[in-house]
Amino acid sequence: MIEIKKREEIKKNIKENLQEQEINSIRLKEEERKFNEEEMFMHGSFCFGKSYTNPKRLVTLDLESKKTLNYSLLVSGGSGSGKTRLIKNLIKSLSQKNKKIIVMDVQGDMGTPNETVYRLTRRNNTLGFNYFSFSKDLENGGPISNANLIIELYKNSVMDKGIGPVQKSVFKQLIVDCYRSKGILDEDESTWDNELPTPKYFEYFVENILGSTVTSKLTVLSEMITNLSTLKIEKERCSEDEKEAYEKEIYEELEKLKNFTTQFQEYIISDEHKEYFNQFKIEKEYIDISYYSLQNNYKVLATLYTYIKALAECPLFGENPFPQIDGVVRFDISGYTTIGKPEEAIFFINYVLYMYFRMIKERGEYRFMPEEYKAIHGKFCDFFCFIDESKLILPTGRDKENPYNIINRIITEARKYGGGMGIISQRIEHFSAELINSIYTKVILTCEKSDAEKAIKSLGIKTQNNYPPYSLFEEQGKVQDGLAIIGTTAGLYENVVTPWYVK
Repeated sequence: MIEIKKREEIKKNIKENLQEQEINSIRLKEEERKFNEEEMFMHGSFCFGKSYTNPKRLVTLDLESKKTLNYSLLVSGGSGSGKTRLIKNLIKSLSQKNKKIIVMDVQGDMGTPNETVYRLTRRNNTLGFNYFSFSKDLENGGPISNANLIIELYKNSVMDKGIGPVQKSVFKQLIVDCYRSKGILDEDESTWDNELPTPKYFEYFVENILGSTVTSKLTVLSEMITNLSTLKIEKERCSEDEKEAYEKEIYEELEKLKNFTTQFQEYIISDEHKEYFNQFKIEKEYIDISYYSLQNNYKVLATLYTYIKALAECPLFGENPFPQIDGVVRFDISGYTTIGKPEEAIFFINYVLYMYFRMIKERGEYRFMPEEYKAIHGKFCDFFCFIDESKLILPTGRDKENPYNIINRIITEARKYGGGMGIISQRIEHFSAELINSIYTKVILTCEKSDAEKAIKSLGIKTQNNYPPYSLFEEQGKVQDGLAIIGTTAGLYENVVTPWYVK
């Protein structure tokens, strides 16, 4: 009996010792897991945090390794999960490494030390940029190239129904003619330094075409001819009893047309006509105003004018060229994102993305940069663009898998030119499969269980030891703030303790 009691007591002591050892082990591991924000900047590469299962291992973003397939980053997580905090720390780290950085700030909370900030407000704003400014690269630049860009910007932001072939043709001719009205000819590079049109001038230019007597008279003439043709067709289809009435109406229309044509011929040789056309004289050539008098073209022009006028009146757009980027440059457009569909902000963000892509492409492949430059700015990359709340401009619908969408192009092509991109959004479904497959580094911060499950499925996350996938966010069955899932394309994802991990 005594021996049985002794054995039970020994078992109890062993159990208590094991429990105490386990508690001490947990405490030790928790102590090892501690990670503060200062440590993010202390390890050469930017450090996201420590591996949860192996706290001695740091999880970093290594931009100086050939193993890093590209320099783009996807960050997703629920409200309050630390997305903004993480990105601001990353921007600070990149800035310390002499990188150039563009920040698109849609909420006004992405400020970092030593930045240049453009606060683009709705009132008293003189910082508006001129989207008529074009690349002067002799191989791929020029007014016509920029006309295609302007059309793309309008299509992706303010033109909800897209743009058809007739609209596109008229719009392109309109932009080219606007350049020509300032003496800028695509075929003559010597004119490319002439004064540029501005969005406000564009509005004035279109108003002149729409309001010109020439255009309106030609439109009336076009409508009269169309009406006459319709009457002739109807006469052929009518009964014998009705033919006489149609004949009479046709002769009346012909008489109107004759009188109108006589008046118009007198008008087009008048001084008033010559004075009008001299406004848009280019050397010995004239802009063909009659092109816009064709009935279909005139209707398209009237529709386009509503979009052109709206953007001309927006303070985001003005006379200023896009700035040179040195250090961190933040565009604060938070005043433009408080409405349902912030079309002006969407246009502006897309404009900045195209400017960024143009800048990195025009300088050529990064591997050909001078070694002295790379020693200061980085072996493989030096120029980044971050978009907060990127759902505003992420491709949707059929455009999601469009390889020519500007975001898709930057993600897939920027690496060659030393560029990288960070896109941030609350939910993984905002990102297309094209983006998820192309972006190398993915960070999923704490979110609702349903969102986490979607993220795990979309990313194809595999976990060690066959843990249930959502357990990466859980500790003892509870969602734990400050735990992140971080991994790379074709790599193993793991849970990471960030500086704001709360035990």
